[in-house]
Amino acid sequence: MTSVAHRAGRWVLMPLLWAALVGSATAAPVTMIRNNGSSANRVDIVVLGDGYTSTDIASGLYAQQVESFIQGLFAEDPSLEYQNFYNVWRVDVTSAESGVDHPELGVFKNTALDAAYNCAGIQRLICVDTTKVNAVLSSSGVAANARDVVLVIVNDSTYGGSGGSVAVASTHQEAVEIIRHELGHSFGLLADEYGGPPPPSCTLTEPSAANATMQTSRTLVKWSSWIAPSTPLPTPGTASGVPGLYLGADYCDTGMYRPTYNSKMRSLERPFEQVNTEQLVRRIYNWVTPFDSSTPPTTSVSIGPGQKLTFSVTLPSPHTHSLDVVWSVDSVTAATGTQFVTTLSPGRHQITATVHDATAMVRSDPSHLLTATRTWTADVADPPLTIITQPQNQTIPFGQTAVLSVVASGADPLSYQWFVGPSGVTAVPISGATSSTFTTPALDGLARYWVRVTNIGGSVASNTASVAVTFTDAHSTTDPTITTGLTMIKAVHILELRNRINAVRSGHSLSPYPWTIPPSAGVVIKGVHVNELRAAILTLYAALGLPAPTFTGTIAIGSIIRAQTIAELRNLVTAVE
Repeated sequence: MTSVAHRAGRWVLMPLLWAALVGSATAAPVTMIRNNGSSANRVDIVVLGDGYTSTDIASGLYAQQVESFIQGLFAEDPSLEYQNFYNVWRVDVTSAESGVDHPELGVFKNTALDAAYNCAGIQRLICVDTTKVNAVLSSSGVAANARDVVLVIVNDSTYGGSGGSVAVASTHQEAVEIIRHELGHSFGLLADEYGGPPPPSCTLTEPSAANATMQTSRTLVKWSSWIAPSTPLPTPGTASGVPGLYLGADYCDTGMYRPTYNSKMRSLERPFEQVNTEQLVRRIYNWVTPFDSSTPPTTSVSIGPGQKLTFSVTLPSPHTHSLDVVWSVDSVTAATGTQFVTTLSPGRHQITATVHDATAMVRSDPSHLLTATRTWTADVADPPLTIITQPQNQTIPFGQTAVLSVVASGADPLSYQWFVGPSGVTAVPISGATSSTFTTPALDGLARYWVRVTNIGGSVASNTASVAVTFTDAHSTTDPTITTGLTMIKAVHILELRNRINAVRSGHSLSPYPWTIPPSAGVVIKGVHVNELRAAILTLYAALGLPAPTFTGTIAIGSIIRAQTIAELRNLVTAVE
């Protein structure tokens, strides 16, 4: 049966989201009768009633008739398959009288929304006062930008209905077909698939609707993906459900073509057929993204080395099939399903969840409405950088070299730098000493070396670890035990102390002390030698930031140098070696 209701005008669907229903004391009660998810990601249908008295509402008549209508609305594809992509709200509007106006019969009712048959002289065309509809919605807390689909059910069983900014239907069991057709226009942006006579008039320009075209070249036809190569264009015959290029559409008998011989956009009580169904599914995805939510909720995460990461997504669910989810790590496919658990190597990684609806109802999706992605950046810290083996303090004979080596644990690659000096901060880098092994120059006394190991491979951050290594010379001490009155102080004792002081200075990157009077072997040591040693020790302690030591007694010209004086000097040098 051909629909005539749409000829009085089409309504334009506003792609808007549902806002919270906050009613006032006089607001009509609002009930959510289909709750399939957040209105931010669903198509929301708001149903109002007209011609229902408080008794009709209290008895449950209105609620039952709305429920029956909604069940019928979702009884056919694609609404059947995608019914979980919709929310439905019922607004209980109370009228003073039951029923609606029938001017052609001389019947007039006092109703809240002024519903009336015989609109524009068409007996089955039902109109309502849209200003009153919007006023009821506003007072009930239904915001103007939250009415994806607005439908009025009138309390009358006579077949009829209409489209427009507000769709209207009677309670007749076949009136739902009028609304399906009208939603094809307003929601699906589909054209009528029949010709004249007008009104509306035939306009031979390429229409924007997905189901009408003037093109006859196979490659230029909008729905070419549905046309079999063997199907001739234009397409003769009257076979149902065979996509092709059939003459007559958008109120034009010639020059305009439709995708099938007959569909709901041409005649009621017909399926939408393939091309129109595809367009309606794409329109659903204009409101509903394939994602409902995802975790982690933030797009950037940071974790330590070796820790597990769990990613998950929640999705809207079609009636008989599931959406596909593919996970990738750094553009390499890693898993499928709604959850992904992984352990990532140190560095920065990109994890992507791609959701796709592989429904057979859609063959062409140029805007990729049926596919969506979520991407996270994961920074995985490098493992701790530690030196697990290191050189130990050694005794190296005078004039010999020492081979130092270090083994470190951390994210590769690692870099090495050797230093010489008193600390890892003020030490001087040794040119060319940049491997894990380092051979010292010939040692002439105390020497301190440092190695600094740095992780240069981590893309998140670099780590540095340092260790100090101390080498002491083999002291050749003459008369290790000096006893007053028994040990004669000799020039060799002075020379050994001088060498030890210079070794300490060298180990701290200090130049040798400028000795002035060399002691002669075999002669008695003079006070000037001791005073110079004391001066050298004072200078060394000062350079090392240590308190100045106190010496026992004053050494004057002609003083006898006692063993306890040399022992004191040895102890003071030993303390800083």
